[in-house]
Amino acid sequence: MENSVSSILEGGSRKVLIKGEAGIGKSELLEKFKQDLKIPPFQIFHLCGHHGSKSTYPLDSVVSSYFLSIENRTAKLAKFISSADLANIASVDEKILEYYPYEVKTRQDVPLTDVYDSIIKFLGNLAAVYPVLMLFDDIHWLSSISHEFLDYLLAQVQNLPILIVLTLDIAESSNSPDYSGRVDEIINLEKLSPNQVKTALVNLDHHAGQISFVSWMYKYTQGNPYFIEQLLVALNKMNILKITDQGWQIEDFYQDFPVPDNLGIFFKKKIMNYSPQELTVLRGAALLGESFTIPQIEEILKTFKIKNVKKILGKLKQEQVIYLSSQGNFEFSHPLIRKVVLDYIPELQCRKLHREIADYLEDKDDELIEEIAYHRTQLLLPEEYSLKLLQIVRKAFQKYSYFSQWTKSRHYLMIALAIAKNIPDLDEKINVDLNMDEFEIKRYSGERLPPWTEGEQVFNDLMKFNMVERAQYCLSMYVREMVEINNFNQAEKLYQKSLEIIDPEDLPPQWRIRYNHCVMLVKQDKFKQAQQKAKKLVEDIDPRILKIGKWFPLNLLGGISYHLGDLKKSLDYYQQALKIAEDVNIKGFSATNYGNLALVLREMGKVDLSIEYANRELDLITEIGHIHKKAESYNLLASCYLVKKDFVFAKMYAERFFNLSRTLKIFDRKIESYLKMIKVYQLGNNASKVEQYLEEFEELFDFEQLRSTYQCDYLEFCIQQAFNKQELKKAEQLIEQALKITRKDKMKLMEANILKYRAIFYLKMNKSEQAWESFHQGEKLLKKHHAQVALSELYMDFGINLKDKKKDIIITQGIKLLSELGLNESLKYYQKIFETEGKKKLSKLFKTYIVEKQDQPKFKPTKGIYTFGGLYVKDTRLREIIPEKKWGSKKAKELLGLLLVMSGEQGVTREVLSTHLWPDMGFKESQNNFHVTLSYLRKFLGPEGITCGEPFYKLNDYLFYIDYFDFTQTYQDFLYYRRKGVVPKAEQKALHALKLYKGDFLPEMYSLPIDDEQIVLKENIKEIILWLIEINEQRLDWREVLNYAHRLLEIDATDERAHRAVLQAFSGMEDRNGMIKHYQRMSKILLEELDVEPEKKTEELYKKLSSKK
Repeated sequence: MENSVSSILEGGSRKVLIKGEAGIGKSELLEKFKQDLKIPPFQIFHLCGHHGSKSTYPLDSVVSSYFLSIENRTAKLAKFISSADLANIASVDEKILEYYPYEVKTRQDVPLTDVYDSIIKFLGNLAAVYPVLMLFDDIHWLSSISHEFLDYLLAQVQNLPILIVLTLDIAESSNSPDYSGRVDEIINLEKLSPNQVKTALVNLDHHAGQISFVSWMYKYTQGNPYFIEQLLVALNKMNILKITDQGWQIEDFYQDFPVPDNLGIFFKKKIMNYSPQELTVLRGAALLGESFTIPQIEEILKTFKIKNVKKILGKLKQEQVIYLSSQGNFEFSHPLIRKVVLDYIPELQCRKLHREIADYLEDKDDELIEEIAYHRTQLLLPEEYSLKLLQIVRKAFQKYSYFSQWTKSRHYLMIALAIAKNIPDLDEKINVDLNMDEFEIKRYSGERLPPWTEGEQVFNDLMKFNMVERAQYCLSMYVREMVEINNFNQAEKLYQKSLEIIDPEDLPPQWRIRYNHCVMLVKQDKFKQAQQKAKKLVEDIDPRILKIGKWFPLNLLGGISYHLGDLKKSLDYYQQALKIAEDVNIKGFSATNYGNLALVLREMGKVDLSIEYANRELDLITEIGHIHKKAESYNLLASCYLVKKDFVFAKMYAERFFNLSRTLKIFDRKIESYLKMIKVYQLGNNASKVEQYLEEFEELFDFEQLRSTYQCDYLEFCIQQAFNKQELKKAEQLIEQALKITRKDKMKLMEANILKYRAIFYLKMNKSEQAWESFHQGEKLLKKHHAQVALSELYMDFGINLKDKKKDIIITQGIKLLSELGLNESLKYYQKIFETEGKKKLSKLFKTYIVEKQDQPKFKPTKGIYTFGGLYVKDTRLREIIPEKKWGSKKAKELLGLLLVMSGEQGVTREVLSTHLWPDMGFKESQNNFHVTLSYLRKFLGPEGITCGEPFYKLNDYLFYIDYFDFTQTYQDFLYYRRKGVVPKAEQKALHALKLYKGDFLPEMYSLPIDDEQIVLKENIKEIILWLIEINEQRLDWREVLNYAHRLLEIDATDERAHRAVLQAFSGMEDRNGMIKHYQRMSKILLEELDVEPEKKTEELYKKLSSKK
């Protein structure tokens, strides 16, 4: 091939035919050849025979596909093609007319030979500038017209610097003319002989070249290099082929290895050779799950009248398709065997097996509602709709909603709505209840509720059927909704309406409504009024009627006291609330209290204890799967590390909070996430990032509409920016504005913080007396309210700006307080400031109080953890995937997945991890299993991969490259460049993210913590792909649009935005048949998956494109 390049560089043409069987490496050879081409630049046309949907392909796109891929296409088109030739080419490729700068008179019925001549003239003109490389892959798929063009092309390019390379599958050669006499060289890619296979394996290590292994390998691959490569990869993953200190080794049990479906032909061929009865047993087993028992299989296959089920299972076991586990259950020998079985189940049989499994589960335990609903609804037919099925599906919806698994609950709600729609004479009361379910799932999955006009209709319907409790709940949701969007007038009206319909004898609903009113007052910054009403509510609630009742107002009182600066009272209220939550064993409430206690303890200077409580909160929230609260936990942990001046961890948690907040669509969380990012980058001294987030904040939020706490946070950042820019007049105005707000709403801690800035301002203005007055006012407030951290910062920040003899005294007070609080990192942070200023005396004083810790050794990542499309770990030194068998157990992989998502500074407790890993197991047994699994994982990752500071376990993130973290950072970069309108950079980041996203995040794992991340990451990649589609539509690059749209449909087959892009692309490529077929296929998918018709927007686009001629 390289010799052929040399020939065309000398001015002549060269034609090469590559022949070989499927999988031999023809296409790979073309790709490698293309990549290795360097100087001079080539004009490359790469055309694949199977890509064409019309008989004139590639004749109909060879020219336009080239010009769509370059810039300044209009000028170059006029340079390389005359108007007469363009008229000929346009008869098969009209798209090219869009780019031609002059008017062209098109012709009808142009002879194909004229079209061929015009294309060859274009290629000749192009080749006069740069040599041309034309790659025709899989020519056996070309139409007769395309073969005629190819034959003509080969004959006419004799004296042009053009290299033409064709590839042909010898098994399909009867579909293609014989080009042997037309080409200059034929390359036959042949299978390797047994000796060549042996030589290749010996190159790994002499152990790998043993005769029996070579024979076994050759039996399966017949010397096909691609199959050999794939089988070696599979053996490596299963730890049968492994690297040791002595080199590559082959385990003796390789002959028992169930060859995986990477090659397709192995499993499929083996499985399809089984008898119909054996296949039915396999299919039933695969649908049951990863493991199954003989009684289960016999029960679900009763109606299939299969004899000797045990004998069939024995045969499958003997042939290594299944094996008997240590627990006495059967399992598939390899997950891909089960996948292949599932992929080839006839639809009718698949539906029947699902229903039999559902019947079996209902007889066994009707509490297994999630599994029953799953098997009842697979391949669901309208004739199966019934009231009983509706009840089952609604129970599944309610159970998933209870555990905050909103994606699954939404799925079952959609099914329930479809069933209800098709049941004639369905009780109207059920329909009303379903409407309320829709509102509930919108509210708690982060969406906004519909306007109150729609909510009012549902409320009236609930009242009509005397569903008063549900009606009250509806009003309660809308009260909170209106408060969140700052529509306090409407919230007050709905609150009054709640009072009207309440039963005076029914106390719990009364208490709930009164509590909601207190929350509304807090959101309006009416803290004193809310405090009085909450205290009265605590007195009125009778714990004998509602044991958890006092928890709500106590928790609210803790928040109000914190806001007003009374930390001791706040701590007391939160501790009372925690005791109630733990007494009734409601984990979600306990989590909230741990978080609140962490917040107070942080302000009181007990930062390490604060972090411990914050991690307890995160563990519990992750366990119950509450994604809203998870965002708050990240925010809290970021704040704790900001106090410690630990930029790395503060940034990590702030970014997690920011990313998650974007998906929740909750106004307050979004504001807080921006404020947190600003604070983090101020700590990191990254002025450009601070400016970026401040600019975005100002664009997104109206200052006057913000709550007073957020106004003060924002003003604090602006004051700091004004100081940095020496804009002292502006700083003074901002300080006075902030003080006015804090004093109006009695925010004592915030007032003390602003007084610190006023004291610094007076120092900068050389007004010493006023500076000390402001300092002492702030100091008095902070001491009164036990805000030790803020007090230490007052001493340090004020002391830094002092220029008189008292500087050393104030700084020393600050150093001693930081030391007492154990804030070692803060001490080091301030020490660096004084070292920079050359204050040697103070710098030495810091050293007296800093507790030196042995520095962690710096590691260069030796392992890469890859999570998209399935978890695997790669040795970065050897550039090889660490074999599957080295994991020791499947649970070790799952443990790593949980640690990836849940690790923080403190880590996560073994109790929480065990709950996710062995939910049905007793405490003692699960703890034993945990320690065994942990030992496997430590052995796999290395002794320092997992650390333990009892009772918390943590993944040492910094030891590894992790694609999950790479993706999230790349996504943030993409958002930044997109907002700034820097398209090339945004596109670069988008393509990198797309490259990283090789499939769903940890798809083989189903625990709640991982589910949350899967949802967020999937939405992120969909957003990126839609943007790529949009920019390529603007470029009229319909091939790329089609590629990206298909990529999106692989992720979500029901995304109509992607379907619309496909329709637009087919229309742009003038493939009317392709467009019609895709619309029909899309309609079928939407009907089967969601039981809906295409959206109006999609239908209108289709009609518009269909009418084009």
